[in-house]
Amino acid sequence: MSKIIITGATGRIGSACLTHCLSHPAVHLVVALTRRPIDSPEANNSKLKNLIVSNFSTLSEDVLAELEGANACIWSLGQNSEGDPQMEEREYVWPVAAARLFAEKLAPSSTPAPFRFVLMSGQLVLHSNADPNASLWFFSQARKTKGRTSRAIIGMQDEFSNFESFAVRPGGVITDDNYTPNLVVAALSLIRRGDLAAAVADIALNGGQQRLFECGELRSKGIQKREELLAGSLTKL
Repeated sequence: MSKIIITGATGRIGSACLTHCLSHPAVHLVVALTRRPIDSPEANNSKLKNLIVSNFSTLSEDVLAELEGANACIWSLGQNSEGDPQMEEREYVWPVAAARLFAEKLAPSSTPAPFRFVLMSGQLVLHSNADPNASLWFFSQARKTKGRTSRAIIGMQDEFSNFESFAVRPGGVITDDNYTPNLVVAALSLIRRGDLAAAVADIALNGGQQRLFECGELRSKGIQKREELLAGSLTKL
């Protein structure tokens, strides 16, 4: 049974990850770190503990005590924030500081599997170590900043033992009730929100061979894991 940390649980994608993790038989507790209280029906779920955090780069000892025993973190905090003066803090400082803190404080006691940090990134994020002065047509600053974040966090697994890190790179995220045919969804590099949540939860619980997961891989994994959950074939770990 796993204890999962989720950030961004009041957002569009983070809330889907929260809902999926709360329904997963292998998850016994979800600790949601949010800037405002969760006001969705999930707030009353007995498997949820909601902690209010104002600065994610300096978590208090009280918060860390609540996180003790966690096995993974799904980091879904952030937004398309081109031009936002707080972008560097929210998109780089907070996730990198949190990942380092979890690697130092939580990973050593994570059993039986390593502590896993799953970063919600994006298909257009400039993950490669490209020229920081290169000109991009749109969302240049956000794509570069988020690319630095994913490189920094993925690089931490070479620095810390019992710690694994991943970045997921979905394309356009659509609602589950969107009637776009699946062939068109795949052709346009889209992914349904529930499929993305299921894929991310599976990576948090079971890891993966690669460090980066592209949209097509996430879509296939998510569809499969949702079908398994509906069929009752997913079991407690």
